[in-house]
This record gives sequence, C-alpha cells and structure tokens, in this order.
Amino acid sequence: MRGGLVAALIVCTALAGCGRLRFETLSSVDGGRDAGDATFDASLDASTAPRDAQVDATAPHDAARDAAIIDANVVDAPLLDAGDAAAWLDAATDAMADAADDGGIDPTYPPIAVASLTSAGPHTCLLDDGRVYCWGQNTNGEIGNNGTANQTRPVEITLPSGVPIEQVSAGEGHTCAIERGSGDLYCWGMNNHGQLGLDDRNPRLVPTRVPGLPRLLRVSAGYQFTFAIDENNALWCWGDNAEGQLGQAGTPLSESLTPIRSGNDTDWIQIAAGQARVCGLRSPGTLWCVGRNVYYGLGLGSNVPNQYNTWTQTGVDADWLHISVSQDGACGRRTGGISHCWGTYASGPPTVLMTPTTIDPMPWRSDAAGVFNACGVRQAGTMTCWGRNVEGQLGTGDWTDQTGAPQIGTDTDWALVVMGRFHTCALKLDGRLFCTGENGAGQLGLGDTMRRNVFTLVTLP
Repeated sequence: MRGGLVAALIVCTALAGCGRLRFETLSSVDGGRDAGDATFDASLDASTAPRDAQVDATAPHDAARDAAIIDANVVDAPLLDAGDAAAWLDAATDAMADAADDGGIDPTYPPIAVASLTSAGPHTCLLDDGRVYCWGQNTNGEIGNNGTANQTRPVEITLPSGVPIEQVSAGEGHTCAIERGSGDLYCWGMNNHGQLGLDDRNPRLVPTRVPGLPRLLRVSAGYQFTFAIDENNALWCWGDNAEGQLGQAGTPLSESLTPIRSGNDTDWIQIAAGQARVCGLRSPGTLWCVGRNVYYGLGLGSNVPNQYNTWTQTGVDADWLHISVSQDGACGRRTGGISHCWGTYASGPPTVLMTPTTIDPMPWRSDAAGVFNACGVRQAGTMTCWGRNVEGQLGTGDWTDQTGAPQIGTDTDWALVVMGRFHTCALKLDGRLFCTGENGAGQLGLGDTMRRNVFTLVTLP
C-alpha cells in the first residue's frame, strides 16, 4: 500500500482505461473514513486529502479534526503534512472503533477508495490523484479549457504551474481548485458577482490564481459566491451576498470582489456552499448555517426570518460528520452514518423538512442534496434517492418523482454520489463512473446531449 492519503485516508492510484479508475483499498486496521465537502444546488463538492504523507499510527491525536474522520464520502479533506496525517489516521482508527461500539459503521467493512467527484450546475468535475477532468456546460468558461463550447466528454484541466490539484469544487457557472503543496487557489468561469475573487467582474476561461489568501485546506464554490477554509481553520468568502450568505453580520454588503473573512472563528472543518446559503461544520462537529431560509433551508424549524446574515447553529448536536447543500435542501451524516435532511424536496407536492430529519434508517457512506431531491449511498453499497425525477436524475428508469427512501436498482457496489442541477453522477467501488438525468449541455459526459433515466457508464480519457 502506498504511504499516502487520498480523500482522507483513502488511496487512489492513476487512471486506467475503459472508463474506469483504478484504486487501492485500505485494510480495516488502517482505519478511518472521512468527512468531506458538499454539494451545491445539488451536491457541490468533492475533494481529497494529501496523497504522499507518511503515516505513523503512534502519533498523537489532532482534536480539531476528530469530527471529520469517520465516513467514506471523502470529498474535501484538508491538506496535511506528515505529522498531521499521522494524527488524523490515529484519530480515525479510534473513531472507527467508537462507531462500531455505538452500533454504527462496521470496522470490518472494507473502506472504499474513491476519487473525488463534484457537481453543481450543468457541469461536473472529477479529481483523481491530482488530475482533474471536467465536462458539461461551458458558457462562461467553467470547464477551464480556454473556450466556451460545451464539452460532452470529460477533458483534462491543468493549472498554469502544472502542479497536481489537491481539491476541486464545481459551482454554478464557475470552478475553483486548490494546488497541491502550496495550498494556492485557482478559479475560472463566470464572475459577474466577483465569485472568482479576482477584484473584477471579468470571466476567466482558464484557471487563474486568486491573490490575497493564506494556504487553503478546502474550497466550496456555490451559486455566484465561494467559500474556503485556510490552514488555521479560518473561514473566507467572496462573491454575491444578496441574502446574507457571506455571513457578514450587520455589515451592509451586497457582494465582495475579493476574499474576506466570514466571522472570527478558527475551528471550521467543512464548508458547503449552496444557492444563497451555506452550511458548515465546526469542531467538534456542530452544524452552522447562514443565508437564505425561505424553504427551511437552514434547518432551524422556522422560515422566519427569510434570511440570516449571521452564522446560526442548527440544533445542538456535536457529532456531524459531513453535509451537502443544494438549492432549497441539505443532507448530512452524523456518527454512525445515520443521515438527516432538511429543506424542501420533490416538485409537487413538496416534502418540507423544517429541521434535520432521518428519512432512511440505514447508515450512509455518502450523501448528496439536489434540486428538490436527494440521494445517498448506504454502508451496504446500495443507493437510495427521492424527490424530483422529471429529468431522470434519480436513475429509476422512469420520470416519476419518488417519496420515502426507495432503493435504486439492485447494485450493492456504489461508493459515492453527487448531484448537479437536475443530473446525478456516482462512482462504483471499482472506480467506474455512472451518470443520469438532464444532459442538454453534455453534463453526463456521454458524448451527446440526450437525457438518461438510468445510470449510464461514462468513459474517461
């Protein structure tokens, strides 16, 4: 086994052919499952932890990261040096044992090895061992290939430096990525509200370095705004602030064209930017949200007021592992992998969840909140989805909305799922990528623009 971490304690090797990614899996004694980033409008972000840190399981715990280590939806773990990685692994091993004691995750279940996958609007990006592939809508240059033509097949995107990418996040019309090692941030695509952080409103067709930021651990691109967590676990933001989503308290601010701090706390461990609202996790695992609250999107039990410009804690639980945020809904997982969702789902009649509510009693390893829908991968490897299905995004073989938590198909080897705007993509344990749903801009990566209502294999370069 390589002495590295991919997507937090999970090792990923290079791309193989025939639409498959080749992975190594960690043995159960190597421990943990991690928590990562989130979704936008339908899952926003997937990312990875460092790949080349040497692990010493005898190292002491890093308590600030203990909350972000159990689950395998490893979508945006921080950059770690060797010492941090060792501490994280040690904590992860203990957390797995604790979860098993609580009747949660079975430590004998082989931790999966996955690349990271991210989607938001009508484009999708995949990160595998430092290499990024994007496809779908490119009207504003969000693919990053120095053009504006939609891409119906995955194309590789590189940073100007040629250095591998540590994490990538696909927002609505723009994309951001963190450079491995340096922690520098690059963004590209739409910039009408300064969501690229470049002190102007001009779009960029290629990855462009964002100045004025410290070394970053993770980034989450939302709907015309962006959030990031730095190496000191402080929170940064820029772009649109029409509904208070930048968390600037009483400061009147319609937008910011450059990165600014969001509050003074230095204990952030995950951030998930959606449409006009954001949720994040703070150590040791508390849930906080800000921005639009019209459809109970902050999970506070009330939609009054309609907007919050101050970070507000959702509930009192301190064992959240991962969250994903969409247009009007959100989902997350707590200790043991038990899922909770809140907000509004289905196209009609809608299901309204005013506070985080368990829909599926089975533990999950991956959660994805979409536009009026949601999906999850259970620890058993099956997938469940519900809500809007007009575009076929639930992969049920029809176009009918779903309620409850029905199982999708009979496969038991799903690893990770993300949701874009009316489309869904998922990885299997063997690394194969499948997508379904709306495809007008080629966001399924299948070489055409025809909708699908079943998960269909995507061929990678």
